Amino acid sequence: IYITACVNNRVAEEQPGWRELNFEGRYVGWQPSPVLPGFKSLCFNSPYMDYLCRLIEEAARLFPDADGMFFDIISQNQCCCPWCMRDMKKAGFNPENEEETDWPCGYSENYSLVILGGTFFINSNDDAITSKGNLLISGGYYTISSGDDAIHAEYITTIKGGDIVIQKCYEGIEGASVEIYDGLINLASVDDGINAANGDLTNYDYHIYIGGGMITVDASGDGVDSNGWIEMTGGTLIIYGPTNGGNGSLDSDRGFVMKGGTLVATGSLGMVENPSKNSEQCYISINLPNYQNAQTKIEIFDENDNLLYELSPTKKYQSVIVSLDKFELNKEYKINIGTSSYEAKLSNIGTALGTNNFGGGNQGHRPPRP
Repeated sequence: IYITACVNNRVAEEQPGWRELNFEGRYVGWQPSPVLPGFKSLCFNSPYMDYLCRLIEEAARLFPDADGMFFDIISQNQCCCPWCMRDMKKAGFNPENEEETDWPCGYSENYSLVILGGTFFINSNDDAITSKGNLLISGGYYTISSGDDAIHAEYITTIKGGDIVIQKCYEGIEGASVEIYDGLINLASVDDGINAANGDLTNYDYHIYIGGGMITVDASGDGVDSNGWIEMTGGTLIIYGPTNGGNGSLDSDRGFVMKGGTLVATGSLGMVENPSKNSEQCYISINLPNYQNAQTKIEIFDENDNLLYELSPTKKYQSVIVSLDKFELNKEYKINIGTSSYEAKLSNIGTALGTNNFGGGNQGHRPPRP
């Protein structure tokens, strides 16, 4: 089923208020004139988006045997329609400043695919959401099952919001770079959970940046894997990593710099990588003598026996890495793991307990793609 997303001449004629407007209040798009023939573009922030969603639902209902839908012409222009003006003011932008009126339709200048909201249920054999350039997700509700990557961009994958549930995939969120600023993300992957890589690029600054959000990764491969660097400055990242020794909950070529937020990473022992020594927030890394069963509780207490954090991993684990924004240098902490208890004085940014040797940074093996 082929649908032109932002172009619909009949709707543009019946609802001219849904068309895109420039800074001067004139129609924009392929054919600005309301009388001349040509494609007339509509604004996704207007009620046209509700109309488009109803159109998609109707097409799916009328043609249940269709293999899928292809949405063409999804780009948006600079827009000052009433709905964009409302959202700009709500976001703190000044509509009288023409440079700021590039928000939100002007995202198309920097991103090949932009999703600002909506509700999506995707079951795909290949990538579920994919961009040949840069990808931006800043809102919406997603339930995804994919035979390959759930969310993929050839260059930068940026997530600034949204409620994302990835029930099944080969790799969860992938791009040459992945940047997450906000959102609620729960994903389960056959291979890497979050991955920064692209074998077609050379001399590229591969990286993963996490500055916010609540992220839970259940990965059979590496939990968070970058062919370059990883940096975390905020948010919460929970990793239920691999149970095989050929992968690790964290894996980077150029180090993981921990600067802020909450990190709890559990997994196997064979490929343990800890945050870098030039991190700014303290962390504790524990290598356990034996695997702990799934649901074996981890509890972290301060020196006054105040509970700082607790977690019951959903998979067995032999390695635990914890970094909390409540950790302070030269303070003492206690970590209970099942019936065992560990004590640590944070004399350095990184503190190793158990049989930990601070691991390595090699990449694990990759299972075959389905």
